[in-house]
Amino acid sequence: MRAFGDSGVTISGPLAPQLSGAPHNPAMDSAHSVTIRRLEPTDARDHRALMLGAYAREPEAFTSSVAERVDLPLDWWARRLGAEGSDEQVWGAFLGERLVGAAGLSREARERTAHRGFVFGVAVEPDQRRQGIARQLVRTVQAAAVHWPGLRLLELTVSDGNASARRVYEDCGFVAWGCEPRALALDDGREVGKWHMQWMLPAPTRRFAFADSEVAAVEPASGGWRLRFSAAQVA
Repeated sequence: MRAFGDSGVTISGPLAPQLSGAPHNPAMDSAHSVTIRRLEPTDARDHRALMLGAYAREPEAFTSSVAERVDLPLDWWARRLGAEGSDEQVWGAFLGERLVGAAGLSREARERTAHRGFVFGVAVEPDQRRQGIARQLVRTVQAAAVHWPGLRLLELTVSDGNASARRVYEDCGFVAWGCEPRALALDDGREVGKWHMQWMLPAPTRRFAFADSEVAAVEPASGGWRLRFSAAQVA
């Protein structure tokens, strides 16, 4: 599996992987032993090393480059690892204490685009690929996004030709809507297009609380009786 580009946790409900009845795949055991958590500023050094390695190995997968980021101070990387509730956060996949993957989520600051979130910096170390870690990271980001107030959709880009990364995003529900040609100009002269993909967050479930309920009617029903209540909505 290639790098994914700018584009323990238990996930349940509609975001959970559908594994029931699937045959056992020994290659997935490593992914199952991975712990995913939100990165903190103290993880900045490890996150920097992970991302600079990814930029160097697969420059066509990332908008950022080694030259652009290598001289940035460590506190710049630390600031990207925002606290819970901030508009930019990053999650990391750990095997023991080793950071082997990461994925970030940010949101637009402007009023009319604040409903859009962006998945960025998805990367997995080469020796840990093809084990489901990228999917775990993306699904973790999706599960977190559901709880960001006002967020309605997630967006990301994936380089044209990076079929493995696109397949991961499609498996997580992202849909491609168009390709931006010549989006990246690489140092070796190549130009790479970027596919734009979106995932719509599930519609929020409305919950109501009622007070002062009382029986309004009693009606015959098959095998018994049906009670109808009247109540004043309070929330």
